[in-house]
Amino acid sequence: MHWTHGGARRNTGGLANTISVTRLLSPRELEVLRLVAGGASNVQIADALALSVHTVKKHVAKLLLKLKVASRSEAALLYRDATGDTAAPAPAPDPALEGLTVRERDVLLRMAEGSNNQRIAAELALSVNTVKRHSTKIFSKLGVRSRVKAAALLHLDARGRFEFA
Repeated sequence: MHWTHGGARRNTGGLANTISVTRLLSPRELEVLRLVAGGASNVQIADALALSVHTVKKHVAKLLLKLKVASRSEAALLYRDATGDTAAPAPAPDPALEGLTVRERDVLLRMAEGSNNQRIAAELALSVNTVKRHSTKIFSKLGVRSRVKAAALLHLDARGRFEFA
């Protein structure tokens, strides 16, 4: 049985679909896909697999191409269809996130997506110095020293975008 979702033709044939997914992807890509299906962010995947975030992004891009899907959420659905694995839910958010202001949350979301200070400033109509001050406050409130550690406190929504729970 086949159906179309988001422009991608999907096979819902159980075992045949599982074999197809496992043949298309390398063992590392399968592991990355399993974590994506569980709602893990690139930062969380990098930490879990001892990889760089850049390497995780490359694996995600490759597996999306190989599976012929447009988004992480479609890949996750395909993985779940193929394996029957419902995958673990995304981790609960850190309570410290609740202490951030709306603007600090805006800055943190963009940091988690990989934007630099200049880009964040342009997107939020702020000065670069203001973004730096927000970053310092974010790190202090969250008790972290890097963007990667701050971003690891977020999780991905069904559309593959960072969010606060």
